[in-house]
Amino acid sequence: MIEGIYEAQLPVKELGRSIQFYQNIGLELAWEENGTAFIWIKKHKSWLGL
Repeated sequence: MIEGIYEAQLPVKELGRSIQFYQNIGLELAWEENGTAFIWIKKHKSWLGL
């Protein structure tokens, strides 16, 4: 039985704009480097890769 998902990834065209979108809805940037970013969905429990 699946109890949760730790990571999901979405391709995006404009990384900076996408980061800003998720920050505007209250999510925190966990990490950004070399055209990749991770946004915490639930801190230290699940994140979204962009």
